[in-house]
Amino acid sequence: ALIAVFLVLFVLVPLLATRLTDWLWFRDIGFERVFLTKIAAQWAYGLAAGLGPFALLYASARFALRGVPTRNLHIRDANAWAQSGPKVVAERFAAWAALPASLLLAYMIGTGGSAYWGNLARFYYRTPFGVTDPVFNRDVSYYVFTIPMIESALTFLNVIAFFALAMAALIYLARPEIGGAIGRAGEAWRLYITPMAQMHLAILGAVLMLGGALRYLLVDVPSLLIAQHPVLFGATYTDLNVRLPLMRVLALALVAGAVVLIWYASTGKLVRGLVVAIGGYVVAAILLGGIIPSSYQRLVVQPNELARETPQIN
Repeated sequence: ALIAVFLVLFVLVPLLATRLTDWLWFRDIGFERVFLTKIAAQWAYGLAAGLGPFALLYASARFALRGVPTRNLHIRDANAWAQSGPKVVAERFAAWAALPASLLLAYMIGTGGSAYWGNLARFYYRTPFGVTDPVFNRDVSYYVFTIPMIESALTFLNVIAFFALAMAALIYLARPEIGGAIGRAGEAWRLYITPMAQMHLAILGAVLMLGGALRYLLVDVPSLLIAQHPVLFGATYTDLNVRLPLMRVLALALVAGAVVLIWYASTGKLVRGLVVAIGGYVVAAILLGGIIPSSYQRLVVQPNELARETPQIN
């Protein structure tokens, strides 16, 4: 009861008050249809942004729970589960929590996603500007309408993959398909992940890495042309000649990391694959995304910056 009162007072009432205030303002200026269109678009986008993630999250959780009874589970039966041992308690609780956890996360994703309905609307009704950029030969409208939509979509997919990965890891910990094992005399404690869990986790991790690669290619690379710098707005000499090709190399590094994860998981060595894939990308990002471009800017461009940047300014 207290939770219901809290939700009504601090969530529902402020939300309704905000909507009512907006409605009164739009009605006074004669734009009721604009307000209703906005509300309908937000709800439709939020509903779609919630149902899709729910289906994916719950499907991933059920896959992680394969072999565990998932029907007729009631939290009131926890005492009966406890009599069967801690492993059964953890498995049954994970199976019981999979559905509400998927619903809660999907609600959070849908609520957050509904705030970006404007990106979808602008992308759907986009109009060419009739002017192309000199680097990629794209219409300028691409940078106004398409890039924000692609960025929102990739963020949306990455959030789903991250939550699916987190849920799957927790379920495998509860089973336990992930854990620590003490070796024989003289052997150190070691982490184990059973083959049952390795491929599932590797696929979700690979999806995250592929999402990062697409972000480099479809968002970060074209966004160089609209970047803000101290000396000019848009791409600098270093951006066009160093950062742009290195970003493509970083995208390839993420694709390679995804392949490494899958391959190592297929051989039962996912932990080693994680070290190779993530460690390799971190080193590449530090070198290719930070040290090399900044060193080039300082050592090559700055000594003769006006001459280097004049073509970009013009």
